[in-house]
Amino acid sequence: MLHQYFFRVFNIGMNLRAAVVLAVYRKSLTISSATRQESNTGTIVNLMSTDATRLQDVMTYLAVLWSAPLQVSQSTWEDSEPPPVPVGYS
Repeated sequence: MLHQYFFRVFNIGMNLRAAVVLAVYRKSLTISSATRQESNTGTIVNLMSTDATRLQDVMTYLAVLWSAPLQVSQSTWEDSEPPPVPVGYS
């Protein structure tokens, strides 16, 4: 069940990244020539690649923040159960 959640969170992060790249790309097409001379192409490419990828990673890391304590508590609870007694040894 947890893997399915991370899959969905990863997909949400990819959709967020795609939306940010699209927004920056559309904005770069509509800026005036005076503004275009102020900012170079590298800045726009950096916004579209690095910063958008960071937003995607944040989605995954936020999921880990709340799910990690649940995973630890579940693993310690499963380890605290007594092992099953084989038949014939009781």
